[in-house]
Amino acid sequence: MLIDTSYFEAELSMGQITSPAVVASVNLFIEKYEEDLLTTLLGYPLYKAFMLGLADDPIDQKWVDLLNGAEYTYNGRLRKWGGILQVPNLNTSVINGADPVSITVGGAGDYDPVAESTTATIPAAMVGRNFTLIQRAYGPLKKGIEYSVSGNVLTLLNGLKFSQNDTYFYFGNGELVGVSPGTNKRSPIANYVYWHYLKDNVSFTMGSGEVKPKEDVSVSPRLKMVRAWNEMVYMNRELRQFLYANQSVYPDFSLNDYEGFNLFAGSLPGRWPLLRTQNGLGI
Repeated sequence: MLIDTSYFEAELSMGQITSPAVVASVNLFIEKYEEDLLTTLLGYPLYKAFMLGLADDPIDQKWVDLLNGAEYTYNGRLRKWGGILQVPNLNTSVINGADPVSITVGGAGDYDPVAESTTATIPAAMVGRNFTLIQRAYGPLKKGIEYSVSGNVLTLLNGLKFSQNDTYFYFGNGELVGVSPGTNKRSPIANYVYWHYLKDNVSFTMGSGEVKPKEDVSVSPRLKMVRAWNEMVYMNRELRQFLYANQSVYPDFSLNDYEGFNLFAGSLPGRWPLLRTQNGLGI
């Protein structure tokens, strides 16, 4: 199984989730509904290839992207598929960039360019880092138009040259240097399992049949179920777009596998999701 009981917290929290009996029950639901959801979303051929691919060592990148998410282009716009197993990035470390470094054309410094030349050695603090190059009394130069960068060499373009005694400044731009994963795991599988688990526990099986709790001592789980279902629908749609945009990478994917399934339609409070046969591709 791809998920476990650690996915059921925050908005998907379940009562007594640490109880051995509840853990055993939830694991049974995961075992049943994880495969049910993935074979429906991926189609059996792709699901089979996906599960076999996860058993390889090393795992092919296309299966890593399907599992953990990847950027892709859909309708000409960059998008991000979060992955079948999603862990949001919460803690980020950002630096403001290195202290500015100034150079003087014709000077004696390590990075001062030769007068009338078109190339200069980039200061060590800026190599491999985003930076802005500013010419005194002129302003920022446009990368790709007025200068280019290759390794530790900067080259002026379109007839520009370094003039004697002119001064330039390198300003390191703020960059993301570290991302720490959060702890709130997300997955469309978890939402699907949660929905079925709550639905199954709306009533209790007794010797005389199914019994519902008294209304004055219980609260209907319907709103939580609707919220979980709609969140799953959003992830399902993103997965569908990711696969549709990468059909050459996932040749086993077929839109025909969606025929008869309705895991892409949201639900409204006061009604169950529409689970009858329906084609809701929306592509």
